[in-house]
Amino acid sequence: MSESIEYVYAKISEIDTPAQGVLNQAKEYKARAWKRLQSIRARVKASHLHADRLALIKAESAHKEALQMERDAKRQIERRANELGKTIYKSSSSNRGPLNYRKAKATIQIVLAWADMTGMEATGRQILKDMNYFPEFKPCVKAHSAMWLRRGTEKDIEKAEKHLDTIKGDYLTARVFVYPREEKQPLERARIEIMNYLKEEA
Repeated sequence: MSESIEYVYAKISEIDTPAQGVLNQAKEYKARAWKRLQSIRARVKASHLHADRLALIKAESAHKEALQMERDAKRQIERRANELGKTIYKSSSSNRGPLNYRKAKATIQIVLAWADMTGMEATGRQILKDMNYFPEFKPCVKAHSAMWLRRGTEKDIEKAEKHLDTIKGDYLTARVFVYPREEKQPLERARIEIMNYLKEEA
């Protein structure tokens, strides 16, 4: 989103999302790919055979693929963390912001919600990679939400809407929702409502 939204740091293992399973698989795949790459590199140095060089190219490609798989999983986890008002990346601003927010006595809750195609849906099939089977996923629509971490005033609603106008083009749809302080699950409610709004637009 933008600097207007501040997140509190959380360990990556604390974020509950299916992407955790993908991350674990990616780490295992990366470890095996790296071990195989090191072995083939040593063999190439000793033999200089053309066949070994081809094997080296394949091993390097497999290792790069594992690294990309790990990065993609972390991006999915970070998106989920943002929905919860958190981030898996440490920064001074993410530590300061939530403390200020907890001290503020907001009268309403302002939530940004948006939908995009970053979701992952299992196809029920498996794919073969480097002699191992992994579950196959396909992109799907996913709803996101984040608290607008400012005092709940009319001016904040206007600022949230202006901010949303600058990023709407990046998503399928995006809206600002306002809930009373008594609403216990504003983020979940906003995700449900943005999906309903998307269906109405279709």
